[in-house]
Amino acid sequence: MDEFIWLARIKSNGMTLPEMAQWRDKDLSHHFKSSIEAGSVSSYCAFNVDQLAIVVEMPALNRPEQTDPLASYQTPHSLLVQQEWAQLTFEKRQQGTFNPDGANILYSVAFAVPDQWSDEFDDWYENEHIPMIYECEHWAMTKRYRIIQKDTASSTGSTHLALHYLTDAAGLDAPELKAARLTPWRNQWVQQPWFNKSEKLIYFRQRMTP
Repeated sequence: MDEFIWLARIKSNGMTLPEMAQWRDKDLSHHFKSSIEAGSVSSYCAFNVDQLAIVVEMPALNRPEQTDPLASYQTPHSLLVQQEWAQLTFEKRQQGTFNPDGANILYSVAFAVPDQWSDEFDDWYENEHIPMIYECEHWAMTKRYRIIQKDTASSTGSTHLALHYLTDAAGLDAPELKAARLTPWRNQWVQQPWFNKSEKLIYFRQRMTP
């Protein structure tokens, strides 16, 4: 699939969360003006963590360092920015017409999957795990990516990223999700140390207007 994203996780290095939001709305929005108008950028605020996330969709990616949306922008020293570029490998949408703008919750899950487990992990995730959780109507869209490059500030070794878009937080405590976490196949993964070191964050969509 020739679709890519640039993902920036913006953490506080002295700013409060309200100050970060003010900086995003008054400063960063101008920098992303054309992307916002094109509908290719989404902004999120993490739940219970002083962190923002910016997701920019890209139709092509020749050299990641040439497509860095912040390359010409001076980020304040009171913020830490971790960037990564990833290629879309799988997409699932809830049955029926769905507008992603209606999903205000982003559940981000990243794994550092060893090469020898990669194919089976993808098979499990796409053919068992996702179909089971999509029995719950609140799971609106999932996009899975293979991380292809990170900046030096990104210290994790994650290789696989899933961005789950939900219309209601109840989906994160749904019986369907609980059942998907109790299958024999998933229990196999729980035995792997790398599986239990996944990075999970819940974000809430926040609009950016240029």
